[in-house]
Amino acid sequence: METKEHIVNAAEIFTELAKDYRQLMRSNNSIANKLTLAQTQIMYANSDLKSKANADRDDVINNSYYKKAT
Repeated sequence: METKEHIVNAAEIFTELAKDYRQLMRSNNSIANKLTLAQTQIMYANSDLKSKANADRDDVINNSYYKKAT
């Protein structure tokens, strides 16, 4: 179950993503470049959401085998 902090963090991330999309749509890049940049922004937002959602479990994640793997 999400806490209020999780919801606030998600709202901030989605607000920032919307701002980035507005800026991207006004840019002079080609459609293909805009799509690539949009996909990159989604990946970053997904990573941010996961890291904020698991902030209370950071000690478990940082000590995990997968975190240390290269």
